[in-house]
This record gives sequence, C-alpha cells and structure tokens, in this order.
Amino acid sequence: MFGESWEDFRIKFLNYYTLNFVLDSGKSFENVLLEATAYGLKKKKSDKTENTTISYLKSNRIKYLDSPNKFEIISPYNTLQIYSFESKEIYQKIISIRDNAVKFEYTLGLGIGKEYFSDKETKYKLLKGIDIERFKIRTHRWLKNYDRLSKESIQQFLKQKLIAQRIVAHIDKPYPHLKFICCIDEEGIPITNTLLSIGGSGIELKLLLAFFNSKLFAWFAYNFIYARAVRSMDFYEFYLNQTPFPKVNKKFVDLIIKAVNKILKSKSYDDTNHIDLMVYKLYQLNYDEVLVVDKEFAKHKSREEYDKLDYGFEYVQPDKTA
Repeated sequence: MFGESWEDFRIKFLNYYTLNFVLDSGKSFENVLLEATAYGLKKKKSDKTENTTISYLKSNRIKYLDSPNKFEIISPYNTLQIYSFESKEIYQKIISIRDNAVKFEYTLGLGIGKEYFSDKETKYKLLKGIDIERFKIRTHRWLKNYDRLSKESIQQFLKQKLIAQRIVAHIDKPYPHLKFICCIDEEGIPITNTLLSIGGSGIELKLLLAFFNSKLFAWFAYNFIYARAVRSMDFYEFYLNQTPFPKVNKKFVDLIIKAVNKILKSKSYDDTNHIDLMVYKLYQLNYDEVLVVDKEFAKHKSREEYDKLDYGFEYVQPDKTA
C-alpha cells in the first residue's frame, strides 16, 4: 500500500484494473512477523466511477471502513490511504496545507563499511545511526581511509544539519506507534547511510527538530505514510516529502525554538509535552482529535486547559507574484 518499490505495481492495477476491495492484515495477531494486504482485482479497465471496499483485520475480525470512489483512496504519491477513512477530519486538516508546505531537502549518509570506522582520532569524526538519540548526539567514532572517498561526498556533511536515523522503530506499548530519532549536529560531522540529513530552504533546524520528534508527526507517519506497518521501516525521501509541514510566522518559530532550547538545556529529552501541544495547535486539532492521536493525553491536560492555549501562529501564504 505504501512501499516505494511497489509504486509501479500499484499504478498498473489502479489504472488498468477494477479494484473491488482492499483488506490490510497489518498486525492481525500477536507476535506477527510479516504483514500482508489482500486486493480484489477485476480484469477490466478501471472505471472512474467505481467504488472500492476498504477494511483491515483487527484481532479475529475484519473491520469495514468505507466504500469510497477508488480515486479517493489514492494519494498524490500513488499510495493507498485506507486509514484516512478512520480519521477523516484529522487527515484532511493536515493535508490541507499541502499546496503551501515546506519542500524538504534530503541527503542520505555515506555508504561505507567497517574499513572506514576507527576508534582512533583522525581528521574527521563520524556518526552512525546508533550514535544518536532524540535531541542529542550520544557518541561518535572516527573516519579513516577518507582519502578513498571523493572530497565532495565528505564536504556535503561538513555543516550544521538536522540528522535522523534511517530506520524507524515500531513500538507496541502503551499503544502501537512509531518512534523517530533525530537531533541537530552542530559541528558538521560526516554520517553513514544509517543516518540522513534533513533541511529546507530558510527553515530553522530547531523547528524541524521539534516537528520530527513530535507525537503528531509519529502518528501521521504511522497511519498515513507507512499504513500501520509492523516492521522497521526506512525513512527515505519518498516518505519524508509525504509530510505536509506549513510555513509559519516568526512568532511561532521563536516559541518552538524556545521550547527546544529548554529541552536541550534541561536534558529532559523525553519531555516533549510542550512541543506536542504547539504542533497540535499548528495543525488546528481540537481536543477530541488530540485524544485520537495521543490516547493518554487526557491524563495531562483537560479540555478547558487545551482550548485556552493560543500560540499566535499564522500560516505564511505563498507569494503569488513570485
């Protein structure tokens, strides 16, 4: 439903066959190792008026979602958005800013092996995925045999940047969700391909750091980018740019930066509640919608408290004269 390598296959059956139904097995039973999706295809050229029954397997029963027009479940990225019909309002709020969203810049780290890793100091430090945690770099190693690499391949990482683990972890408790690990590299350290760097024209790195460490992003990615996949997933460019992130006013950016600085100073890297609140408000989620995203939210914040929050954000509209 979502994999980049299966995109051509999806395009073929979406355009040249009638799609009768989609049934996603997902995590259909405890300790499942593989997931599967069943498709009902009719050998008949696609009709733009056809409807598709969408459902998923939940424990020992099939949960029916809807029977929309087939083209309502196809995203601009040729993925199948069946779970958008379980959280329609939230999904629509988030994707509604797509036309004015930030275009992320993505660079995968160096594809190098052990012959380039050293415990002894060299000219360059080196980071692998295992070396970082949320909001911080935990440790590093050194890059040896760098003379075998092109100068350009190293230089592209010798700058301040946001880095993220390429492998995204699936976590079951307290409820199924994804955990993204990212931090800011202040020094400009080369990275391996177990990491990637993320940026965007004129975007504050701490704003992106807050967003990619937020519960809302993890929830959106779990449901609508990775279609509730149960195995570890790769965070490649194909998936990254499916996330609509709005251009916002300076006041909101400054508030986010202040919240991130507080986390970095206190070293309370798991305490992202304040950031989560601001991201919920950024996408204009109401209290009931937040409860869908974070099932434990009511333990920390009442409806009245949440409704009173106002961070003064504004979307920056595109310059139509440009």
